[in-house]
Amino acid sequence: MSDVTPHGVFLSAASQDAVAARRICEALRAAGSEVWFDQRELRGGEAWDQQIRRQINPVSSE
Repeated sequence: MSDVTPHGVFLSAASQDAVAARRICEALRAAGSEVWFDQRELRGGEAWDQQIRRQINPVSSE
């Protein structure tokens, strides 16, 4: 796996999957990936989509 270049990862999971999502996040970070892990409880729909877009690229969504 030394030929793999790490990439940024956005991770969001349902609250019931929080423990597994945390383990995935930790493993990705340990492997050298940058991880933005949404641990807040966002609601689905347009508000969720807009908030995620602002977090990923805050300059272009203003």
